[in-house]
Amino acid sequence: MKTTLRMAALAWLLAMTPFVLGQVRTTSWVRTFNYSGNGIAQTDTFTLAPGEWRIHYRPYGRGPFSVILRDTASGLNKRLTNQIGPNVVSGSTSGSDGIKAAYLVVQGSDDGWQVWVEHYLDMVDEWNFRQSQTPRKALERLGSWTGEANEQTVTVQVAAPHWRFSHEQLGPGRLRLDVFDATGQCLLRTCTAGGGLREAWIHQNGEFTVRISAIDTPWIFHIDAPEMPAGTQDE
Repeated sequence: MKTTLRMAALAWLLAMTPFVLGQVRTTSWVRTFNYSGNGIAQTDTFTLAPGEWRIHYRPYGRGPFSVILRDTASGLNKRLTNQIGPNVVSGSTSGSDGIKAAYLVVQGSDDGWQVWVEHYLDMVDEWNFRQSQTPRKALERLGSWTGEANEQTVTVQVAAPHWRFSHEQLGPGRLRLDVFDATGQCLLRTCTAGGGLREAWIHQNGEFTVRISAIDTPWIFHIDAPEMPAGTQDE
């Protein structure tokens, strides 16, 4: 009899726990990462927490259009969409595996695209997720290059495994930038027709070729990398 009463009391306590805590924990889709660009680009790294998540993509213009999810630790790729075109559509891909650090490789048109990540969380889980994120390291400027309206090629050497490429069109014309690695693979392609600072990330080191095509506009681009802890270079 005592065991039965104890089990009944425990069941009642478990059922009432959300109300004792003051609220019922409801879950919803929470946007945790957002990125937009055009052409070919790699995003900054982000975390996929264990549990339900989904990655949305929205292309503009015509195809081809593709999105790849890459795990930085294993180097494994997951193709989220691969649309030949010419017509391309928005969509999403769901998953549940946790990935500590991942990034997206997007190839689209000059008209642009958007990608964003959502997790299925309640308010407590969302708070825990955001608190668990490692603070972003400060970025150190490795160099800046500027030029006038013309065709130009710049070769740069970057030792950092992850670095940010940012650029700005300084006039009213048009600007196209392409970044190639030593094998000739295009890692970044962007085309702009207006001002404003734009950025993307590249997740490898080595020698890179930046090809600039500027019409009626001067330009500037910067390369920044996370600051290295003191003594790291000597190890």
